[in-house]
Amino acid sequence: MSLHVYEDYFIDIINRYTHLEIHFHIDTESCPQIVTDVRKLLRKVIEKSSKNLKVVGDSKFIFAFKCPKKETYCIVREKDKFKKKSSTRTCCIECTPPCNVLNLKNDDSYRCWFSDQISPERGLEEAIDGPRAADSSDPVHINTDPVNNLDTQGKGSLILKESHSSLNSTVGPTSQEVLSKTGQASAQVKQPSNAKKISAPTPLVAVAPIPPSELFPEENDKNFRIIKLSEVAEALVQDIVNIRILLMTATENELRAVLGYLEPLNDQDEIIKSFIDSTWVYIGKYGGHAVVVGKSASCKAEQGELNASLTIKAITKKFKPSYVIAIGICFGMDQSKVNLGDVIVSKKIVNLSTFRMNKGSIESRNDSDIEPGTKVLTIFSESSNFKMMHSDKENAKEVKVHCGPIVSLPVLVNDEEFKEKLNNVTPQAAQAHLAGEMEAVGIWSAFKTTLMPQFIVIKAVCDWGDGRKEACSGWKPFASHAAARYVHHQMNKISVKMLLE
Repeated sequence: MSLHVYEDYFIDIINRYTHLEIHFHIDTESCPQIVTDVRKLLRKVIEKSSKNLKVVGDSKFIFAFKCPKKETYCIVREKDKFKKKSSTRTCCIECTPPCNVLNLKNDDSYRCWFSDQISPERGLEEAIDGPRAADSSDPVHINTDPVNNLDTQGKGSLILKESHSSLNSTVGPTSQEVLSKTGQASAQVKQPSNAKKISAPTPLVAVAPIPPSELFPEENDKNFRIIKLSEVAEALVQDIVNIRILLMTATENELRAVLGYLEPLNDQDEIIKSFIDSTWVYIGKYGGHAVVVGKSASCKAEQGELNASLTIKAITKKFKPSYVIAIGICFGMDQSKVNLGDVIVSKKIVNLSTFRMNKGSIESRNDSDIEPGTKVLTIFSESSNFKMMHSDKENAKEVKVHCGPIVSLPVLVNDEEFKEKLNNVTPQAAQAHLAGEMEAVGIWSAFKTTLMPQFIVIKAVCDWGDGRKEACSGWKPFASHAAARYVHHQMNKISVKMLLE
């Protein structure tokens, strides 16, 4: 739900089921007064909604921020009954002594949200003395037993309190999702007292790295020469239509990642942009090779194999590519084999364009799977010289490149049980599928009636397809960037002569 407030601003309230996630972006000069007013407004909205839904009798809730030290939450209590005056205090379930969130000197986004409550002296006192013990009047009770506290893998226990609404099915600092630090808060509502313990179901989602802005530009930030091929010099037209490499993306994030590495052709000052039979294409150099770049989806409803196939057919009316590389994002099959941000090179594409849903299993109705071109597989499966880290911080994770089967099917997968069935579609490859995506079969099918080019899928993991897709949404830009960077790196290593042989 998005609300338009104070004419110039929007506030997004997202139901994460374990909590409400609040996004409010505003310039720092306007921050103190407007954020204070919005905060009060949100309190009234949540309290009134809670009462109307009969969620709780006293409509209490808490605000939380992502811990700056670890992947968990810092809980903010806004009134301390043992103090004579109101004060804001923090308590982080992971940090000892507790991290002093609200007094971080380098991050106004924390203090801004609580600007009417902050007391630097109080924050310093608690950083030294530690938090007081929780009592029965607190909005949420934190289990101080180290055995039952949630660790960074999400093990341990949490308190689930029954509710009549999906607005707030769980409470406390054990949420799975991790918020970014840009002024985002999590409002959680206290439930009735008939609580029962359950095991935490899944690990926390790590905060997504952010691609460098110059390599992940908005389309408006790039300079294009917009042309109609029918209106330019014949020599340039021939140079363009003779380009033999097509890079296909599906989403805006994927296109931005590719455009970040795209440069003008030789003897051109700008990247060429042209409208061909209902679709835009971008023409330039990628890793030293002339390429055409396409995008198949302008919105979520257009994602998938159908629009990918239609876009390919439109582009190939002008271009006859010898190589087609699908670049973008995918979901990972097994967290023990791949990590968020890792690049997957398709050794085989498991074709599930049509399948039969049996009780407890999925059965492919296609005759065969799709094998990548021998030459492109040779080029992109050898990744020993590729080096990429999640960030420039010390001990940052490395982006790994894996080569293996990718499942391609026409549905967006966001269910753990369904995803597990996908691994058993091909018995000899059971538990070996590395990832899944939606466009590969559509791209491949567009060439069925023409000379088949060398085709390969190279995508990076942005989520797990296990019901937490929204929690992982912040990984889409970085995963897109990782896949685009890997393709660019490999294309820099090969010669034009090698591609033409």
